[in-house]
Amino acid sequence: MLASHIKAFNSQPRHRPHRRQAVTGAILCALVLLLIPSTVAAQETGSVAGSVETHGERIVLAVARIPALGISTAVSTDGAFRFDEVPAGTHLVVVEIPAFGTASETITVAGGDEVDVQLEMRHGTHFDEVVVTATGDLRRASELANPVSVLSGTDLQLRLGATLGETLEGEPGVHSTSFVPGAGRPIIRGLSGARIRVMENGLDTGDASVVSADHAVTFEPAHAEQIEVLRGPATLRFGSEAIGGAVNMVDGRIPSEKPVSALRGTIDLRGGSVADERMGAIHLNGGGGEWAWHLGAVSRETDPYEIPGHAQVEEEHDDHDEDHDDHDHDEDEDHDDEDEDHDDHEDEDHDDHDHEEHEDENPFGIVPNTDLMTESGRFGFTRFFGDRGSIGISVSGFNTDYGLPPGAHAHHHHEDEHDHEDEHDHDEDHDDDDHDDDDHDDDDHDD
Repeated sequence: MLASHIKAFNSQPRHRPHRRQAVTGAILCALVLLLIPSTVAAQETGSVAGSVETHGERIVLAVARIPALGISTAVSTDGAFRFDEVPAGTHLVVVEIPAFGTASETITVAGGDEVDVQLEMRHGTHFDEVVVTATGDLRRASELANPVSVLSGTDLQLRLGATLGETLEGEPGVHSTSFVPGAGRPIIRGLSGARIRVMENGLDTGDASVVSADHAVTFEPAHAEQIEVLRGPATLRFGSEAIGGAVNMVDGRIPSEKPVSALRGTIDLRGGSVADERMGAIHLNGGGGEWAWHLGAVSRETDPYEIPGHAQVEEEHDDHDEDHDDHDHDEDEDHDDEDEDHDDHEDEDHDDHDHEEHEDENPFGIVPNTDLMTESGRFGFTRFFGDRGSIGISVSGFNTDYGLPPGAHAHHHHEDEHDHEDEHDHDEDHDDDDHDDDDHDDDDHDD
């Protein structure tokens, strides 16, 4: 039974496809696969037709490129160029013409479309290398033409001095008054005093240093985050008091941004050998949520300047002593012999007393009254109201104690002596007039 069934199965004929039909089907499938990508590619590319305007100048050796695709084409003498089969998307078209320069424009190509681009070239031949530098932040056009310099960061820390003038005297066109070591005000382009406006966070300091050179600017440079120096026409917006220049000190005592951490700060310690300077400063910032605060304190102290000799020239003192001794000697010769010993004793005591006073006024090794002591502190806080704004308040204090070196007010003494001489001459003239009047009265009496 099983054998007969197998035999019957094998006896049935098998149906097989024709070989020629199979080959034809394979060829048709291959053609379909080749045609489909071409159709898709044709739909995803476009063309670019452009022209270059040179305002009548001849175009020679010009080349148009699309750098992102690495393709280029020559520009005809009439300024026309064309790109075909440009992939859809945004591309930068660049045209370079020797002796003119480079022009570029960004275009967007859509599948199956043609984009027209027009470029304008202006004559600007320049074959040398040009180096262009720029600041790291955006600035208005009005700020670029202003001669403004800003001292901040590491530069400010390296040039920090005991006074504002000492800190800025390294800036171009800026010097410092040197009336006393504890009072230094900036001199900008030879102008100082009421012609230079000194501001703190945009507000005038309002101290007496404007009218008196021996008064200090009421600001400690160690508090500053940056110091701005303005010169030229940019200072006109600050009024007539800034005709020579303006200095603005920014200390950030009122926080303008929300704190990034609960507490952060800096500590600065400095020392100097000339006057044994000791300075310490601490600045802290903190807060949380919608609150921010700032605390700063500075203490500075120096001793008198150390020098290798006397502060005043000894020759002037010796000449004065010789003149004084000669004068005393002439007076002694006019006295009687019985008072000679007594007068000599008084002269010796007087000379010893003058010598002791001179040593006190002209000590050796230091310049008297050049010491300095400054203490300054400030505290401020800000309350933020989301994106609607903020309100802040601060309080600060500044105390400085410094001396005036000998001779600092010498010009005032000369003026007083001059006035005294004028008064003396006037009195002598008046006495002479009275004497002439007496002679006139005598003549009348004789008559």
